[in-house]
Amino acid sequence: MALSFIITRPGQEGLDLVKLLQEIHKEAEHLPIYNLIKKKLHHKLIINPDDEMFFFSKTSVSATLYNWPKIFFKYAKNRCWAIGPATAGSLEKAGAKNIMVPKSGPYNSEKLVSLLRSTKIKNTSRFMLFQQPEGVEMVVDYLKSIDAYVETHGVYEQERIVYSDNELDSCSVYTAVVVTSGQALMGLLEQQKYFNKKMLFVVGERLYKMAIDARVFHKVIALPEASNTKILKFIENYKDV
Repeated sequence: MALSFIITRPGQEGLDLVKLLQEIHKEAEHLPIYNLIKKKLHHKLIINPDDEMFFFSKTSVSATLYNWPKIFFKYAKNRCWAIGPATAGSLEKAGAKNIMVPKSGPYNSEKLVSLLRSTKIKNTSRFMLFQQPEGVEMVVDYLKSIDAYVETHGVYEQERIVYSDNELDSCSVYTAVVVTSGQALMGLLEQQKYFNKKMLFVVGERLYKMAIDARVFHKVIALPEASNTKILKFIENYKDV
């Protein structure tokens, strides 16, 4: 049976993934569970030469620039830590010079902590996390364990989208769902009667375990990485057995 997909990834990245799937002749529809809303922060951000900055998604990069457009141009030595290659690419385009990113997947907080452990860092530096609403606790806990000063900036919010029963009923024609965040997975579980017979493709071990433990979906498949190109390649080569 040919797979067809509901894409829950929000924003332009979700729309881009739909288009990529359609280009390889896969039916796909965009059904984000949340909208991403950049927060306008009114405090001035002063960057020091030894500050270390952390970014957990492409959205966190764009939302940070929305508030402080010249943040990456202050000092070339400022290290910018990226959760994965897609985030690192956004940082590079924005002008960041000193980018730290794990060399291999899975790209998650655990891998970022491993990179921190293997890198010479000074706990006298200020560690600034430009975060998304979930999934950064492991990094924060590690930095605090070495007595580092941690400063978090919530640069965007997630706003739940409410769909009508008719809109959700229309999902019945699709056989699979792609989920890239814990918030989106929880949203599906709250409306599980519309999705409980579908295959679920999730990013990362944490979401895979959550989905398996829920015992709702027909089948759960772990995607190796979160970038659209990697998701597309995995789906293109996937054979259901």
